[in-house]
Amino acid sequence: FVRPQRYTFAFTEQAERFSLSFFDESYRGALRLCGTKSGRDLNKFEAAGLTPKMYDGTPVIAEARLNLICRKLYADTLREEGFALPELLQNYSAGDYHRMYVIEIEQILEREE
Repeated sequence: FVRPQRYTFAFTEQAERFSLSFFDESYRGALRLCGTKSGRDLNKFEAAGLTPKMYDGTPVIAEARLNLICRKLYADTLREEGFALPELLQNYSAGDYHRMYVIEIEQILEREE
């Protein structure tokens, strides 16, 4: 799920494939920085000490303990009428509903220790 105002949104919309990266607890600070700053404003990889690299045309993060190479199968935007719990709509006061992606995991890359 990605909100339309996120910098990541354009990349997930344009790409046929993307990666999901998972980290050890030791990267909590780096991930906090990545979650609170926008890639529009700074190079988050550099600031967080992370190394982007390409794997068969898909970007991954070298320090991740696990990278999943995913192929996009379906995308749709959440709609107000789809919410079973109306109180959840308070999270969308700007109408900026998440875009949902259904993916197929094509490859699992584990970092070698």
